[in-house]
Amino acid sequence: ISSKNIVYNIKDKILSSDKNTILIDPDKNKASVSMFQYNLKKELFSSVGDIKIIDIKKNKYFFKYITFFI
Repeated sequence: ISSKNIVYNIKDKILSSDKNTILIDPDKNKASVSMFQYNLKKELFSSVGDIKIIDIKKNKYFFKYITFFI
């Protein structure tokens, strides 16, 4: 994860940022999001806004809302 202003809510165990963020998974798929929230308890990542995913085959996907388990 590459981002700015990441906030960690200790009580709820949630990482979040309201800034542009880039995520790269172990398979080298890349996601660019305008904000995110990651619930460590539930292992649930979610984002709303401009979301772009480029997979390892260079396919591009665009979303306005995404949620997935990590």
